[in-house]
Amino acid sequence: MNEGLSEITFLGGKTITRKLTPQNNMGFLVVDLNSSKDTRKIMNFFNNAIAFPKEANNQKVYNFFKDINYNLVTKAVDSIESGDTNALGKTFIKFQEHIDSLACKDEGVREKISSYIK
Repeated sequence: MNEGLSEITFLGGKTITRKLTPQNNMGFLVVDLNSSKDTRKIMNFFNNAIAFPKEANNQKVYNFFKDINYNLVTKAVDSIESGDTNALGKTFIKFQEHIDSLACKDEGVREKISSYIK
């Protein structure tokens, strides 16, 4: 069953969903990490960092999701809608580079996230 792709925006208690319509067929590879990390705990950390950005680590995460994430999501949506798989791949790589930079170069963030990896 093909449900399509959607963009989901969370604004406080409000959720906005918009269906995306790619101009070309796009294939995606989904990888099972065999529970090698606790994604729920990592996302909880990110959610708390965004909601309560008072600590230094949380402020860095907040800044990432506030500015960088918004720009990368916008590029990804544009790439999907235009059917540009090359641009979408580059956007995914850029997103991962930012996450790696945030999580790997900042000791406090790295320690928090690595505590959730089995």
